[in-house]
Amino acid sequence: MDKEQRLKLLQCYLANCAIGPTTLRNQGPKGITDAARTFLARLRLRALMKKRDTEYSDWLNKKTKELMKKFPRGAQENWGAARKAINLFMVGAYFNKVVSYQYNLHRFNTTAQIRLKKKR
Repeated sequence: MDKEQRLKLLQCYLANCAIGPTTLRNQGPKGITDAARTFLARLRLRALMKKRDTEYSDWLNKKTKELMKKFPRGAQENWGAARKAINLFMVGAYFNKVVSYQYNLHRFNTTAQIRLKKKR
């Protein structure tokens, strides 16, 4: 198994861990959980490698809208469920050493912390 295959498997694992059976309960019809897991497992994290920390929120908004479109009918307007799913996944990816450093995710939180410290 090569490095890319391992990263894909790890991303699928993170998607399944982030979106547990109750994570999106009562957020929409049957299939919303599977749609979120599938979307997150296929999310192109490599695109984040070229993004500046100031571009992360735009990327996050774009991906939230994309996920909403993948939800089953009756949940496609549920922005909150889509954002929750992506946020939970990204937290898991951020804290996973392999994924975080492979896609440079660790830098997004670090720069945010620096900005917060300067505001205080």
